[in-house]
Amino acid sequence: MTLHEVRRLVRERASEFSGTGARGNKGFGLRGWCEFHGVAVGHASEFLNGKRNPTTDILDALGLEWRIVPKQAKKKEASE
Repeated sequence: MTLHEVRRLVRERASEFSGTGARGNKGFGLRGWCEFHGVAVGHASEFLNGKRNPTTDILDALGLEWRIVPKQAKKKEASE
């Protein structure tokens, strides 16, 4: 899963909390989602804006974990 896909997942999950934050009906629910899952709002906001990688609290709330794995070599296509 790429960082872009994780950002999309956060936005999708947060949309379920739309209208539950301090701003009422404004916003897309990030604050409500963060409060519900115990995620630091600043970390989530910076992650969504591309200023930082996802923190452990964000990944835990999504049921994901960060792994570093060796890059796989690209397979060569058979020449005809």
